[in-house]
Amino acid sequence: MTELDAAFTADCGGYFDLQVNGFGGVDFQRSPSLAEVRFACEQLLLCRMTRILATFITCDSEGLRVKLQRFEEYRRQDALIRKTIVGYHLEGP
Repeated sequence: MTELDAAFTADCGGYFDLQVNGFGGVDFQRSPSLAEVRFACEQLLLCRMTRILATFITCDSEGLRVKLQRFEEYRRQDALIRKTIVGYHLEGP
C-alpha cells in the first residue's frame, strides 16, 4: 500500500462506487443467492470498495420490485451486505 493509499483509507475508509451491476462473477441482475451477494461484497472489500449502490437495469415494475425486496432481505440477514450495499442505482425509463 502506498502512502497515498494509506492516507486515503484512513481518511475515507475506502471507496464508494455509485453504480455496481455485480462483482467477482456475481451478476446482480440474475437473482443471485445471499451467499453469492456476500461473496461479491467480500471481493469488493478486498479492492477497498467499502460502499456501493447496487445497480438494477431496466425491467418491468414487478421485476424491479422483486429484485429490491430480495436485496433488502439480504441486507437484513447479513451485516457485511448491509454495510456494503447502502442503496440502489436504478436505470431505465
